[in-house]
Amino acid sequence: MKQALIGLAIIIAIGGYVWWSMSNASTSSGTATTTTETPLGSGTSAPSESINPASVGTTAPTMTTPTIGGVPAPTPVVTPAPASGYKNGAFTGPVVESVYGPVQVVATISGGKITSVAVPVFPNSPGNTTVISNRSLPILKQETITAQSAKVDNVSGATQTSDAFRVSLSAALSLAS
Repeated sequence: MKQALIGLAIIIAIGGYVWWSMSNASTSSGTATTTTETPLGSGTSAPSESINPASVGTTAPTMTTPTIGGVPAPTPVVTPAPASGYKNGAFTGPVVESVYGPVQVVATISGGKITSVAVPVFPNSPGNTTVISNRSLPILKQETITAQSAKVDNVSGATQTSDAFRVSLSAALSLAS
């Protein structure tokens, strides 16, 4: 019984606070304000200012800065894609040692894009290592062509080979940049 009364008191307190904050926000100033900045590309940086929404449409368009609790929200950073692709040719990465054996990647670039990937050196000791290489390398090669970069995911069960593949491929693509 005591727990139920405490729970009810908490619910009433929260509801009262929400009602108070809602009614206080709508009657505090009588007019709403919006934080704005100068339009993009104007070349100047003006300080933020408050405007009356009734005057919107009578001046040049502006950007509204979103806020979170009165603090300006973070602005996402957009990184532009490179202007051109890779240099054409075949680029060989170094032999990278992994736990299960060495890996070396050769990336062929045509028209500024990765068109094929060869792995002339790969873990091929008898047993499971060869099976893992035969399963993982085609996946890594296709992922590279699809991604057009060395940012490819590990193949499950072939983490060491995937890591060595990525290191060798990154070096080869650095030569092609």
